Formats: sequence, C-alpha cells, structure tokens
Amino acid sequence: MIERAFIQRLRFLVDGAAPYTAIAGAVRAGLGNREWGERMRSIYPLPARLPERARDRWSPYRPPVYGWRDTDPASTESFSGDIAQHKSALGDFLKRCKAFLDEHAPVGELGTPGTEIGLARICWALSRWEHTYYEGRIPSDVASALRRVACTADDLRRLAPDAAVNDLVELMRVFHHARVLNEWRDWTGVTAGPLGMSSPTIVPRWADGHLLVGNTLVTVKAPVLVDKVDVIARWLWRMLALVWLDTENLYGIRVVALYLARHGVSETWGATTFADMLLGGTGRADRGAREEFLTLARRVIREEGGQPPPAWQVRRPRLASHVDP
Repeated sequence: MIERAFIQRLRFLVDGAAPYTAIAGAVRAGLGNREWGERMRSIYPLPARLPERARDRWSPYRPPVYGWRDTDPASTESFSGDIAQHKSALGDFLKRCKAFLDEHAPVGELGTPGTEIGLARICWALSRWEHTYYEGRIPSDVASALRRVACTADDLRRLAPDAAVNDLVELMRVFHHARVLNEWRDWTGVTAGPLGMSSPTIVPRWADGHLLVGNTLVTVKAPVLVDKVDVIARWLWRMLALVWLDTENLYGIRVVALYLARHGVSETWGATTFADMLLGGTGRADRGAREEFLTLARRVIREEGGQPPPAWQVRRPRLASHVDP
C-alpha cells in the first residue's frame, strides 16, 4: 500500500498527468460514468510525451497509450448511499489535488516537508481508488468514508493513517538525499518541467510500467528488506518482459532501472545488456528467448481477452548516455 502511494507521488513528479487508474477505480465502483471520468481527467494536462504512432489512438480514460476503451468499467461491488454526493466529493478531491500540485509541487519539482505531508495524504487516497480498479472491490477504509451521510473531500483526505503519511514523507526525504531527481534530470537533459511519462501502458489491461524517464523504464519497489532472491528475480524478469512486450518500440526504451525507495538506491542497465545478464551472459542477444516469450505471452493475453502485441520491429542500436556500453 505504501509502495503504490509512493509511485503515485513519483508520477506527479514525472509528468503531472491525471491519476488515471484512480479515476478508473471510481468508474468501476459506479461513482461516475466515462463522461464524468473524462471531465476529471481534463483537469490535468495530457502526457507531455506521447509516442507519435499512438497519438491517433489516444483516449483519456487509461494510462497512455490506449485509453479507456481498454478498461472494463463493470463494478464487482456496490454500496448504498447517495451516489451523487460521493461523486461530488471525489470530484472536489481531484480538483483540489490539482490546485495543490500547481501551487506547491509543480511537475519536476520536490515539495517542502509540509507540502510532502499534504501530497502523502493525497497519494494515499488515490492509491486506494487505484486498488478498486485493479482488485475489483472497494477497500474497507474507502467504503467506510462513503457510508458517511455527507462524505466530503476532507473525508477522503483523512483516509491516510498517520503512520502511512510519515512513511511516505520519509521515502521522499530518502529520494531527495539520494539525489535521484538530479540523476533523472541528467538522463533527460531536462532541468525543469516534465521528465517523461507516468504509467506507460505496454499491453492494454495486461502490462503497465511505473515510470518512463527519458528512454529509461523505471520500476519502483519499497521493501524493508531486500533479501529474498526469488522475489528480486521476479522484479527483474518483469522488467525485461515489459521491454520485450513493447514490440512496436512505442516508448523507445533503451535502459531499465530499479529504484529501491527505502534504500535510496537506483540501478540501471542497458536493455540489451540486461537481457544478456538475465539469460546467463551468453553474449549472443537473447538466443531466441524473446520470441519464445512473446509466443507464450500472446497466447495468454489472447485467452484473457486482451490484444496481443504485434510482431517485433527491429530497433536501430543506440546507446544511452547514462549507462556503460
């Protein structure tokens, strides 16, 4: 839960785009329809960097590039109460969130300690709505707030326990002292403003990334201990899977990065070198493993009602400036 809220904070930092999956969670819960969701989305800027080949496919209800048409708005849980009141409260919350960001934490900038406390509460609430989207049920703390006779934006803001707020503020302090933002600016050559894209959709309804900073796909994890090799291995294989699933090279991914939020540690690898290391250091690209994986993934995606990625497009080799060849 902390990790999900922290990733939302970094999404606001990277591009300031709408919290798409939180809005999708509200739609899935029956608080609003797609038209309402579009109004909420329109409060926030469109992604600063949308792949050229995806612009004609843009639709605002889902993280780029595919849009709301790839979501399943059906709710698996309902609740009693005044729907209009709840929708109004969430709409007010989203508008106040955007105003707070504009005034205190512009895109690409860290906030003061006081600002980060406010953002921690905002991101916690949004992460709970995101949970509704992914899990298909309203979390108990959100449901409790919704049962109030006159639920308000302040009720949603108060969802975050003090311990969670303190933890999220500490993660941002670690982020600041580790100079990760400076590192990301070096990667992109951007000194102010958007650094990339939040929640890049690799395969609609099947595979999303956390952050795209320049040409680096960043995965964020926040475990207290990093001592389970099997867990770390799953993270790394998932990172490679996201690169391989972007068969059209929509995002121009050249580098993958893993950021350990509690430790302030960021590791980066060139995507080709990363694949070679995971596959045993063969020195011969992927030895057919990529196509074997894509064949299996396409079958599973199709069986689960998704749209499998098209054939792999050859990419012109290009080294990233911030990783060794």
